[in-house]
Amino acid sequence: MPAMSAEPPIKCFISYARADDTVMRFVDQFAAQLAHFAFADRNRQVEPFIDHESVGWGEEWTPRIQASLAQAAVFMPIVTRQYFDRQACRDELLTYHNEAKGLGVQSLVLPVVVLGHSYLTEENADPAARIIADRQYRDFREAWIEGPNSPVWRRELVRLANDLVTVVENAERTLASMPNGTGAVCLPDDRPGSIELGEATERMVAEAGPIAMRINATMEHLGQVLTERSAGLAHLEGDQARQAIRDTAAAIEPLGREFESGAAELQQVVFETDAVFRGYVAHLLETGTAAEIEEARSSLAEARGELDSLQEVQEAVALFLEQLRPLELASAPMRLAFRPLRTGAGSIATAVGLIRRWPDMLSETAAPAR
Repeated sequence: MPAMSAEPPIKCFISYARADDTVMRFVDQFAAQLAHFAFADRNRQVEPFIDHESVGWGEEWTPRIQASLAQAAVFMPIVTRQYFDRQACRDELLTYHNEAKGLGVQSLVLPVVVLGHSYLTEENADPAARIIADRQYRDFREAWIEGPNSPVWRRELVRLANDLVTVVENAERTLASMPNGTGAVCLPDDRPGSIELGEATERMVAEAGPIAMRINATMEHLGQVLTERSAGLAHLEGDQARQAIRDTAAAIEPLGREFESGAAELQQVVFETDAVFRGYVAHLLETGTAAEIEEARSSLAEARGELDSLQEVQEAVALFLEQLRPLELASAPMRLAFRPLRTGAGSIATAVGLIRRWPDMLSETAAPAR
């Protein structure tokens, strides 16, 4: 039996859309070979964590993610276009990225892109897509097409295993240079402080409410348009009915775009606020006094106060789309017109998911006793 590596094992959380692997069937083999090549080439054990629904942090994500980052654990999203439609995948990616950013170890987010490359642009309104694009992802398209027994698969996986070990060893040195090996590693001038925390909270409170009101107004307008036009559809047949549906789709399309834009704006405000909060908390957990931690808890609670109103918007949007599902299924023009609404609904769900986890940042398990 070969000697085991003296180095502690590297934890690697593999996040992916279950629907992808149901058809593509490669994640288990990918993870096993990645671990083998890392050990064979760099003498570092890798422990892959794979779950069909999520990577298994449970309800209180933030303390567990903080503990994982303190160990220089890697978060590896296996990306296709479907990845961005899975709310659990989005939540994991955004939360892990912002926590890692607060510690200055964003390199521990190590994306592998199999399909969906055209969606990955730095100009995309979706912050999840921008994270993947910014992280200089590993392109696994050709390796997947050629298959696990091909030279290109082995070549790419050996390269990825080497990258993984290098990223982790760099992060280990960075984290070890901080007090207790777990502190924020941003320079003091770059690290969010109490002023930035206050500004982020004020911005959140000031902007999220009005954006939600605009979204509600757009939904009401959409409802009015559909009610008015649907009344006439019942009396039409054939070409007249098809033309009326096309006219209805044309009327709601700009409203759908307006809704999508408002939802993307809301998502961006929440995402940027989340990054500031997590950056500040990373520093606070290392150096903060009990009074400072309690003050930060109050700020987080104040910002989280927007959750109830946003959840109401989310529930209203879900109900609205469910009621219109038959019309959407019956007509290609209507499906096209409703697509921005569904994209917007996903953006709102992402914003709600981020806010819901804010109290975890300074939970009793996360905060040090002082």
